[in-house]
Amino acid sequence: MTATEAPREPTVFDYTKRYFRALKNHFRHGEYDAEGVQGWAHLDIRTNCLVSGATSYGLRAIQHRERYGTTHGLLGEFTKSRRREIVSAMNKDAYYVFPERLPESVIQALEAPMATDEGKLYPRLPNGTEYAKYDAAKPVGPTYYYRSFSPTMQQWMADENLAALATEYLGVDPIIHTAQSWISTPFGTAPSAENAQLYHFDLSNLKMFKVFVYLTDVGPGNGPHCLIKGSHNPFDTTGSHLRRRGAVRIPDAEIDSLYPGREVEITGKRGTVFCVDTRSFHKGKYPTDGERRIVELYYVNSTFGIPSPVYEVKAPTLAYLAAAKRWPRLFHYYPAITQ
Repeated sequence: MTATEAPREPTVFDYTKRYFRALKNHFRHGEYDAEGVQGWAHLDIRTNCLVSGATSYGLRAIQHRERYGTTHGLLGEFTKSRRREIVSAMNKDAYYVFPERLPESVIQALEAPMATDEGKLYPRLPNGTEYAKYDAAKPVGPTYYYRSFSPTMQQWMADENLAALATEYLGVDPIIHTAQSWISTPFGTAPSAENAQLYHFDLSNLKMFKVFVYLTDVGPGNGPHCLIKGSHNPFDTTGSHLRRRGAVRIPDAEIDSLYPGREVEITGKRGTVFCVDTRSFHKGKYPTDGERRIVELYYVNSTFGIPSPVYEVKAPTLAYLAAAKRWPRLFHYYPAITQ
């Protein structure tokens, strides 16, 4: 290449080589290959996520999967047939809303840090301020994030029902990639692209299973989670041209024209629990009538992709320690620290 020539654009073959190199570096050597992960992302958006689907299927041949009978947790007892029903709905529609709700005592414990801790502002304020106490009367930004590992949050992270469902949907023993909560506020005058209030799909890991809990009553004006039913299926090519744009935000008008009648708006009372595959087109609707408080557990089938930081759980409960011993892979990013 001469000094006046522009760099050559990578080809599909280039991206494929990078992807296979990244897989080798990851699974054989435990190394993160940023260029290779970028190669995977380019291939995935060009194939409507078929590359991730094929890789996830192959992962089942090499990764252990625990087999569960009847399981128990904060939502009660789940039989194998009940979990099959939930996984079937997820495979078909990309979401499932549980008829059970979390008890009020659990909700209060999960939201308690929002009253005492500073939330992480996203985006940070123009003056650089990154953390602030939340004042419902005077929010300073659209979103306040919290990462608190109270005994109740640990109980939710170690919930056997959720671990079993994540295992059966992902096809392998899962990993908790993200455990957090946040407040979405009626800040500003329009949806925030930075805060995922426009349609998009997630391109961070090979396969994902997310569980959300509403800590407030969420109606149409409180920022409900919205998604396009079934759009996670790589064989549904309706919006494949949108996916080829990559990890960008998509105007509602484009989604509405492509998917008439397929938008789902998940509203619910305080304590409502639902799970979602966020490879589907989705968004958190801009809240106009009041705040939304929510908890998220985000499970993945592999650490391949965009890694999570490690967050130490420094005051683990005995139940959390027992769960970490039973499922060490589950708590890869959330190790229990006892000293």
